[in-house]
Amino acid sequence: MIEGLARMGCGGCGGAKFSVYQPTKTFDVTEVLYVQCLKCKSVSIVRPAKPCIKIDWGEKSEGILARMLVNDVPEDE
Repeated sequence: MIEGLARMGCGGCGGAKFSVYQPTKTFDVTEVLYVQCLKCKSVSIVRPAKPCIKIDWGEKSEGILARMLVNDVPEDE
């Protein structure tokens, strides 16, 4: 849990694990992100309200949100 932030969950089933996708035609995440609940498969669509979205490193983070190739996804998910 990240201090000072509220955890989000699926509004349909209450699930807390998600996969995040972006269109394959671009590496630019300023268009749209698709967030799918791993439990009930409901999809939320995240569209930036401003013309730009920026992903920054969190404090003490070793990585940031990034596009994954199929071979990069751990088999336990």
